[in-house]
Amino acid sequence: MRVRRTGHRTYSERVPSRIVWDYKPTARQEAFHRSGARYKLYGGAMGGGKTYALCAEAVKLSLKFPGNRGYFCRNQLVDFKRSTLVTFDRVCPPALIRKHFRDDRIILFRNGSEILYGGLGGDEDLERIKSTEFGWFGIEEATETLEDMFLLLCSRLRWELPARDHPRYVGLLTSNPEPGWVKDRFIDRTLEGHSFIP
Repeated sequence: MRVRRTGHRTYSERVPSRIVWDYKPTARQEAFHRSGARYKLYGGAMGGGKTYALCAEAVKLSLKFPGNRGYFCRNQLVDFKRSTLVTFDRVCPPALIRKHFRDDRIILFRNGSEILYGGLGGDEDLERIKSTEFGWFGIEEATETLEDMFLLLCSRLRWELPARDHPRYVGLLTSNPEPGWVKDRFIDRTLEGHSFIP
C-alpha cells in the first residue's frame, strides 16, 4: 500500500513525496478495515494480529481525514505504552509524523491530524476524555475496562474538521470476547451499528 503525503511542506519539514507502507493485512484484518460499522470489534485469541490491525486503522483514519483527532487507549496507560504504542511505532511510517509529544501523550501527523493516547482507569484520564472531542477512538483489550468508559467515549465522537465538516465517526475495539459487556454488546445481541470481526 502506498500513502501519498498531504499537507503543506516547509523547507525544514521535507519528507518523501511518496511513502511506502509495508503493512499487508490478512483477510480477517482486511474485513475489519472494510467494515463500515460505527463500532467494530476485532476479536480472537492471541496472535491474530488484533493490535496490528487496530494501529493500522488509526493511521488510516488520521490520513483519510486531515485534521482528525483520535483517542487511543487501554485500561491502564502503562500497559498501552508497553504494548500498543510499541506496535504503533512499528506500523506507522515515521515520515508521516510531525512530532510525538510524549509528556502530553499526543502524536501529531504532518497533515494536522492528531492522536491522543492514555488510559481509562484513572481520574486524570476521565477528566481528559470528558473535556475533549474526538473523530474516533480505539480501545485495546476492551474487556479490561468498563462499559461506562466505552459509552463515555461514544459520547465524545463529535470532532469537527478544519473545513467545518466532520470525519466518519468510529469506535474501534480489540479483545478476546469473554463473558461480559463486550461479548453481550457485540456477539450475543444484534445492536445497530455494531460489527464483530472474529
